[in-house]
Amino acid sequence: MTTENTAGDWEAVRAALGEERINIVGVSYGTLLGSVYASKYPERVDKLVLDSGFNRETMWAPLMVSQKSGYERSLHEFFGWVAANDETYHLGDTPLKAYQAWSVAVTAEAGTNPTVAPPAAQVGDVPAGFEWAGQSAADLMTAAGLQRVQLEGLASQAANPGANQATSELLLTTRLLVPAPAAWDMLARTINGTLDPAEAAGAADQMDAQTKDRALAEAAEVEESFAYMQNVMICNESEAPVNPLMWPEALWYSLVTGDIFASPAALFGSGAYCAGAPATTKVRPLDGSKLQHRPLQLQATGDPQTVYGNFDNMAGQMNSQVVTVRGSGHGQFGTGNPAADELVMHYLETGEATASEIQGIDPSAPQVN
Repeated sequence: MTTENTAGDWEAVRAALGEERINIVGVSYGTLLGSVYASKYPERVDKLVLDSGFNRETMWAPLMVSQKSGYERSLHEFFGWVAANDETYHLGDTPLKAYQAWSVAVTAEAGTNPTVAPPAAQVGDVPAGFEWAGQSAADLMTAAGLQRVQLEGLASQAANPGANQATSELLLTTRLLVPAPAAWDMLARTINGTLDPAEAAGAADQMDAQTKDRALAEAAEVEESFAYMQNVMICNESEAPVNPLMWPEALWYSLVTGDIFASPAALFGSGAYCAGAPATTKVRPLDGSKLQHRPLQLQATGDPQTVYGNFDNMAGQMNSQVVTVRGSGHGQFGTGNPAADELVMHYLETGEATASEIQGIDPSAPQVN
């Protein structure tokens, strides 16, 4: 199972459909797959959209290690947005207060608190009686913040044997939705308990019990298959060397603290994710020079997964028209950003990018299904 073999599958499908040329919209790993197909079969590609690309030379250890800080930054942006909208969500008027409200909710589910780094403290976070210290006191709170939540986590685990933050549905939901600003409102209402269960259930709420059970089973099977396929592909095609010195970190986050924001980076970075096995193949060199139209490449400045600044390699090799998206989110097209949707649709019609920079998703904007 390799990216090039998958590109060959695409070509077989194209031929079976009888299409002379196809348009490709690739998101995240899809940018690599789309680029490999376009490099191998340039005469079969009309337009190519690369949404949230990355440097293939960072596959996969450096790329995954960079996601730790990327996720923390996006999480802090989320809590900053929640604090700015405290009149709506009532979770606290500073990012740290919103984080603490979230931490209380996670702890109630898991029996132990999340240990991801909290946002920087502000003057409004300084405890009563110490207001005179102002920003200096806030800076001290920030400096000790990570150590404090980690010590609290160990203490709560000692008091509640078997407690693990990774068992919290809210923690898992947070990691899933933080890269999607269009879902921040739903996440905030999940934290404060005001989300309508019927809204969260969506169409599934209208199913009878037998249909719902079958749908859930099928979804679980698809998710499991996807996970296995992703694991195999990643371990087959790792390009960058791993750092065995990160093994203790991988074991600590995975087996002790259960920190799902930190453990993936450590598992990939150490090589533990692939059990130390070396890659079996390499991804072919990318080449967009023979394409009829230059690819359109979208890169968000606040992307937690394909971190901004790690895309020049792909953009250069594919000769992309790069559009910087000023905002958060992993994946921009079709995710609630009208500016990105308009830009991509115009490109698919004409092959031209109408801007080199656009605004990101507004989490406060009403979302249309």
